Amino acid sequence: MDINRMIQIAQDVGMEDVAQSLCDAQNRLQDGNVPLMLPLVGEFSAGKTTLINSLTDSRQLETATKPTTATIYQIFFGKEECKATVVYADGREEVFTDISQLKNDTIKDASVVLVEDTSTKVPPTTVLVDTPGLSSPDENHRRVLMDFLPSADGVLLTVDVNQQVTRSLTDFAKDMELAKRRLYLVITKSDTKSPEDVDAARKYIAENCKLPLSQVACVSAANGDVQELFDMLNAISNDKSKIVADVTAQRVESLSKRLVEGIDELLAVQNPDSELADKIKAQEKELDRLNRNIDRLVDDTQDGIKEIERSVNQEFCDTIFNKLDALAASHGIDFDTQARMSIGGTVTLYLNEYKNRIQNLMYQNARERRSGEDGINLRSLEELDYSGLNISDIPYNMNLNTVGHEYDGILSGGAKILSAAALVAGTIATAGALGVGAAAGAGAAGAGAAGAGAAAGAGAAAGTSGSALLTTLAGSADAIAVGAVSIAAQKNNKRQIQQIMQNAPQQFSDSLNTVNNFNQQAGNQLAQKKNGLVEGLVSRMTDKASKPKRQKAVHDYISDTLVPAFENEMRRVSNELLTVIRNSLHMEAQGTISQKEQALETLKAQLEQSRSAYEAQMKKIKSYKQELLAR
Repeated sequence: MDINRMIQIAQDVGMEDVAQSLCDAQNRLQDGNVPLMLPLVGEFSAGKTTLINSLTDSRQLETATKPTTATIYQIFFGKEECKATVVYADGREEVFTDISQLKNDTIKDASVVLVEDTSTKVPPTTVLVDTPGLSSPDENHRRVLMDFLPSADGVLLTVDVNQQVTRSLTDFAKDMELAKRRLYLVITKSDTKSPEDVDAARKYIAENCKLPLSQVACVSAANGDVQELFDMLNAISNDKSKIVADVTAQRVESLSKRLVEGIDELLAVQNPDSELADKIKAQEKELDRLNRNIDRLVDDTQDGIKEIERSVNQEFCDTIFNKLDALAASHGIDFDTQARMSIGGTVTLYLNEYKNRIQNLMYQNARERRSGEDGINLRSLEELDYSGLNISDIPYNMNLNTVGHEYDGILSGGAKILSAAALVAGTIATAGALGVGAAAGAGAAGAGAAGAGAAAGAGAAAGTSGSALLTTLAGSADAIAVGAVSIAAQKNNKRQIQQIMQNAPQQFSDSLNTVNNFNQQAGNQLAQKKNGLVEGLVSRMTDKASKPKRQKAVHDYISDTLVPAFENEMRRVSNELLTVIRNSLHMEAQGTISQKEQALETLKAQLEQSRSAYEAQMKKIKSYKQELLAR
């Protein structure tokens, strides 16, 4: 019976999952470019990763001294560049252009790592797979290996020449029925033995191994002696079509058995009037059981989420505090724009990390339960689309740009008014008198500022050019900025300035315009961020004193607004994520049960309409079984 006929039978009896698997097998058989999957299986420390490194150009896969990860590594050869793509359980991908950055303890949540290498020593149609060691104390490592092996086209049994074939290796091969795949033996670390001992080990294993071996290769990755393995891989590649055909036939045979088992369930209905109803009720009970398992999985995962929430929140607080504290200590920047950018990027980073950790926890919990009564199908978790789960904006209520600069306008205005007054006076003596009056009212700082304004006035009165006056303003601006607020705040200075304005109002107005123009021109020439030279220098002076105020504002914002908002957002994200996961799993369970119910309901409807039609359908199903058994 060809595969198309089996697909038709599977669809006709309502076993759509078997039909899809048969379609996949048929497509692989017809695809001439399909690669061969060859996992290296052996005890921990048998030298699998070291051997793979010797075959690649990058030579950078981590060779751990202890079993740290259950991750599967697939190595593709003959590529344009060396890189690795880490695929996580939630479907998220991360690309590493530097393969040396792949550390087992940091990618332990990954489901598979796809490594591309430029080496042409291994045929490009061959994919080598580095698997967890059999002797790892972590049961999850063995489970990952068992999950992968059904998709292998052959197996490279990798043994240390000093250990040879262990009992655990042969038992594992029998348990997994690996004998149905072609087995190739690779003896590693042959440099630790003499050539005579290596040949003796090769001969002994070939004669006494209880597994059917297709070929044996002895290698020494440490010495670069891997030619026998290259020869073995080339021979496997040349026999690719036959290998794919054999493996596909084995998979089709397994699917055929599943199909027969499903048909037997339908044929088991001897008394259709009552048994059909009973079987439908049984499916309803099965759905209830699956739904309870799903709810229990999600509820149990919530306990672990609390620890994830605490960890991510602490990491977020440490990171954002350091970023904003350093920002508050800076000067001469747009604080609010930088703060918003820093907060937005950090919030997004850690909320995504939070989401990914929850997904990984859910997937891990589901995997641990899969073989027990609480098991559920993991396909939904593997294929879930979380793109609709968005992250909300975090409120920003700071105005760091104005913190500490509340009196900049008064400082700048006082400095410019003083300079204009000095221009009206026209003499150093008059300006000096202002300086003395200011010093009496405001202290040494006010005197310095008044003196600076007097110097500007003297320059203008003596026919100083515009550029010279700008130079005078620029040279004395610091002193003006330091003393201006004190001078402007003193009643004596105000009365003196008012007296000058009463005596020469038009001259003062003209002089103030002149000062403003010069101030603006100087600011443009010096590219001040404020309106003019004086404003820029005053802002720079007060900015130094504003640092503690900015830092306090940042600390208050983090504790009072940012952290509570981030915690609320984490809870919202986890609630939405768990809802998506719960709903998806329930839908999948419903779909699985519905397939079986539909097949039974079809029989029931046929029985109600016509017993002859029912009997004809049962006869047809029996013929399907005969066809399958006669393959």
